[in-house]
Amino acid sequence: MNITFIGAGAMTEKHIRIIKNLGLPVTLSIASRDYQKAKNFRDKFSLDSFYASYDEAINSPKSDVLVIATPPAFHAELIKKGMAFKKHLIVEKPVFQSFTELKELGEAMLQYNNFIAVAENQHYNAFQQKIKRKLLDKRWGRPIAIEVTRFGVQKRLGWRQDSGQMPLGALHEGGVHWIHRLLDLTAVFEENPFQSVSSVHAFKPQKPLSITPFEDTVYAVSHHRSGLVGRLFHSWGLKRRLFSNVCRVVMEKGNFVFHADNLWGFSNGTQTRILKPHIKDGSGYGAMWKNFVASIDKGEKPLLKLEQIFYDFCYMDACYRSIASALPVSLDVPSFLGKSSSG
Repeated sequence: MNITFIGAGAMTEKHIRIIKNLGLPVTLSIASRDYQKAKNFRDKFSLDSFYASYDEAINSPKSDVLVIATPPAFHAELIKKGMAFKKHLIVEKPVFQSFTELKELGEAMLQYNNFIAVAENQHYNAFQQKIKRKLLDKRWGRPIAIEVTRFGVQKRLGWRQDSGQMPLGALHEGGVHWIHRLLDLTAVFEENPFQSVSSVHAFKPQKPLSITPFEDTVYAVSHHRSGLVGRLFHSWGLKRRLFSNVCRVVMEKGNFVFHADNLWGFSNGTQTRILKPHIKDGSGYGAMWKNFVASIDKGEKPLLKLEQIFYDFCYMDACYRSIASALPVSLDVPSFLGKSSSG
């Protein structure tokens, strides 16, 4: 199996290092619009081959799997081309540049016969899976609230300073991880994961904290049909400080408290336990790539379904609409994901 990366940026380098360290039975190639950059990348990582254009890689019969790791502005067009050539596809997050692209492409992606996945590593991290298993224990009672906080000043270089290539803000580019984490936890208590959020009310500071286009900080409160309240606080403008990135699941008979980066955690109430971190693959990238390669080999779908990623995008869209209107809003869920939420 050959995996060809479209785009020679920092995330591609990270993925390649992880795949090589795992020793997965694949060959790797790189495609860049810059010939010398593609060649240097091939030489640096001892890759199988390189391509001096995206189209050359997509057209190549040697490319079994395409990893779309360009800025989001190019994702939709590359997804279309990849599907036209019947390639297996893995798309970096955020999967789309806009909510309009989700409405235009989402249904075709769900119906696509070959493998297609989004590289959302947080879904695969063992710490997140451990918390979800513990939440299924009925002894904790009913859920009350789930709070996810993630601060961290980010370098905004190159296209991340361009409002044309980054038209929405930090919640779109980086916050998608933490939206997924919030909704992945709330889904434990929901009957229908695509009708779980009844309303979202989101806010941003009156004055930005950085040069990030449109927004660098969002505070969102969501009401869920299970009865719990969700709270997301994401910022690229606030520094990481001691105990700033603390997340919490409040249950009727106890709490789960943990660090957003999976460094530590504990539960108290029904059971008092230390939640040990998973040092070897704390971010979940290794588990994600193992699942991708095994799923392609077996002709199966990935552990993280596209429907879940698309619903995360609906939540993000609701946050931006709420900020624009200064009012709580319902999610605009496309019909191919189920009936729209209302509230």
